[in-house]
Amino acid sequence: MTIIYRLLLIAVVLMAGYAGYKAYDTHQAYKIIEQPVINTSLGPKDAAITITEFFDYRCSGCRYMSPTVQTIMTQNPDVRFVFRHLPMYGEPSIKEARIALAAALQGKFKEAHDVLITRTAPLEDSEIAIFARSLGLDADKLQQDMASPAVQNTILQTLDIATRLKINSTPSFMLNKTLYSYTTQPPSVDDFQALINQARGKPVPKVKTATEPEKAPATPPAPKAQK
Repeated sequence: MTIIYRLLLIAVVLMAGYAGYKAYDTHQAYKIIEQPVINTSLGPKDAAITITEFFDYRCSGCRYMSPTVQTIMTQNPDVRFVFRHLPMYGEPSIKEARIALAAALQGKFKEAHDVLITRTAPLEDSEIAIFARSLGLDADKLQQDMASPAVQNTILQTLDIATRLKINSTPSFMLNKTLYSYTTQPPSVDDFQALINQARGKPVPKVKTATEPEKAPATPPAPKAQK
């Protein structure tokens, strides 16, 4: 199953019983990429730099990248991170995206996200109430909100943005309208920090490679003869 077909299939599932969704053109997609329907951002709202991550809780690469993202957030408290759920692995992906977004409606997105991003097995229906109570959430409200228009719209908005901006893999990161997707080697903390420093306008230091020859020291000028 191709990525595009998978995204379309998920969109059809989410669109069931839904009306009034507004599609966005590419220009609008860039404008709203940092403004999800439900707030799933961490960091200062007025941050000069915002990084948007497109991810899926069922994506092993996203789990692998999570410690790097956490470290970058700790090292850069002035940077805002927006987390956008891009469910690419069927119903388990959609369900866990809904759980996290419903938790966000109760002000507990970070707490839910931190647990879900570390799980190797998807959360079963029978575990949702237990999961909610463990985070101090209203379990009944959580399950009601999972099917709410706000949750549906947030996921659909992300799917629409991903389609228009040709984001077809997770994890992917958007910084200053530049997309960084990692399907092979994920970035290190240093790689990520270099991108942020570049966005801040800091010069990126040149790293000498192993094949770069050493420069010989300059020859000092010959001493002048004494008269």
